[in-house]
Amino acid sequence: MKTIIGTTAISMLLGISVVAGLEYVYAPSVIAQGQFHPVAHKGSGSAVLCRLPNGQRSLRLTNFSTASRPDLVVYLISAPDAFDNETVTGSRIMSLGPLKPAPDGQVYDVPGGVDLSRFHTVIIWSQKYRVNFTTAPLR
Repeated sequence: MKTIIGTTAISMLLGISVVAGLEYVYAPSVIAQGQFHPVAHKGSGSAVLCRLPNGQRSLRLTNFSTASRPDLVVYLISAPDAFDNETVTGSRIMSLGPLKPAPDGQVYDVPGGVDLSRFHTVIIWSQKYRVNFTTAPLR
């Protein structure tokens, strides 16, 4: 409660709207981000790793599109980029779960114990065919 009152007072002093002040205080911070490029299939949009104010981390896919398949999953991999399947299979892999069918944006929780400094790329992977659909190197 003190944080909200303090933020409101500071916002008023600086001439910033209360809503804008609260959005700033509670906005996620960007850890890394990248743009999808095609591999086996076209892929576009962005991937953003974020840290939320409560310390949790998430991966957000925005304006994302690729070929639709029911077996697609989202991976973080240790390689700096991946233009083939072998790079993915030869990397350290962290699965964030099945690709969600949400065109407006997708959010995936990153488990707390995961050392994100060891993962550098987001992959959309076909489990059935073991194929790298599209890749977003993170910077």
